[in-house]
Amino acid sequence: MKLFFYTPLFFSLLLSQTTPESVIKAYYKALYNSDINEAYGLLADKDKNYMNFNRFSEKHSIPQAHLIKSKGPKETFRVGKIEVSGAKAVAEVNIAELNMGGIVGTLFGSALLSDLDVDVKDKESVLNAVGDAFKDIDLPVQFDLHIVQMVKEGGRWKILLNQEMMDKIKELKAQAEALAETNDFESAIDKYNSILILGGENESFATEREKIEKELIGISEIYNYLSKIQIKDIRVGKGLTGEKGVFGEIKNTGDRTLDKVEITIYCLDKEGIPVFDEDYHPVLVTEFSFGNDNKPLKPNYSKKFGYKMDDAPSEWAGDVSVVVSNVEFSAIQPREVKPMTPSNVKKNIEDEKTEERRVRFIPYDDPPVPVGGYGAIQRNIVYPEIAQEGGIEGTVVIQAFVSKEGIVTETVVLKGIPNSGLDEAAMDAIRKTKFKPAKQRKRAVGVWTSIPVNFRLR
Repeated sequence: MKLFFYTPLFFSLLLSQTTPESVIKAYYKALYNSDINEAYGLLADKDKNYMNFNRFSEKHSIPQAHLIKSKGPKETFRVGKIEVSGAKAVAEVNIAELNMGGIVGTLFGSALLSDLDVDVKDKESVLNAVGDAFKDIDLPVQFDLHIVQMVKEGGRWKILLNQEMMDKIKELKAQAEALAETNDFESAIDKYNSILILGGENESFATEREKIEKELIGISEIYNYLSKIQIKDIRVGKGLTGEKGVFGEIKNTGDRTLDKVEITIYCLDKEGIPVFDEDYHPVLVTEFSFGNDNKPLKPNYSKKFGYKMDDAPSEWAGDVSVVVSNVEFSAIQPREVKPMTPSNVKKNIEDEKTEERRVRFIPYDDPPVPVGGYGAIQRNIVYPEIAQEGGIEGTVVIQAFVSKEGIVTETVVLKGIPNSGLDEAAMDAIRKTKFKPAKQRKRAVGVWTSIPVNFRLR
């Protein structure tokens, strides 16, 4: 009969993979010790199958971990609340990371950078240039909250990064930002919606979800407002100096003040096909503009413009097409002013109903957000049979009033797909969704908000 004696080290290693907390501690301890091989070994199979050791090392090594460990706080990470559900677990972990603002401020205060040629915007440049300068200086760090997912495999807890999903989200986000940069807001909205559907309620996506939702709201508001800028009296002629140009007028028919209005002027050939285009800002309020050029465009206000087209090619037949391509909202929005006229002193019943349903902008600090993220709206969609049979897809944009209780009480179609049933399906899905109400100075308020709803056949 053989007897087996288990050393304390054996039990320590066994225990290190029997609880979520012990695995998290082992994982981050390995990262701060730059023991990437040990950290990689604690990953779930799903992540190992997607990325090899070298890729993991590139993406998940902690920058300047040796400095944080030697000159930072004694605790390099703090494990917070852990929720376990069967073979899955979710944990809150606060991780020490370099506070570059504090580092640069300390160095400047100590005059340590005065004789060094250093790009203070580059983290590596600063840290490599000062070298031993930290030996007498406390290293400023900050603790950032990370949500860590875990799964149980073969009776052992493993770290689940969901790296494949996060890489796809990063790719879609870059595409969305590039599309928004070129004023293709509709396509950008589709990309952001795809991100929210892909991320869903996954905890790995939790910290990114709120940022994506805010960006989506911002882009949707711009996209929806473009139709509220009226372009009129467009003509091609000569200016005071005899140069050929395009002249016209824009009017803000919406209810928000604008610091920027960008239009795109397309020069057309004899067939009416664009052969040249120019972007121009009839309204652009900056610290460098002055006089009439520094005035924002208020609701119901108009502004005339003229733009010379010296660089237009010879194929230009003289006709143009002008579209509004971008706007920027002013930080200061006007209060609603109603002129005192007999027509509004005493309204009839129909006028009152119209006034009650008119969409107004109500200022807020934090926008309303669906409980469970925008994926909650997508999950409430009932795809109409007529649209499925016709293979109809697209994005419907709804203006919804979210009360201070977080309930959608009114909906209006801003951009729809008529006769498909998708407009009604979008409004129904939004009405079924509970919202976190908008906040104005930390107080819940009812506001109108623009919500894009994505319809894609699988």
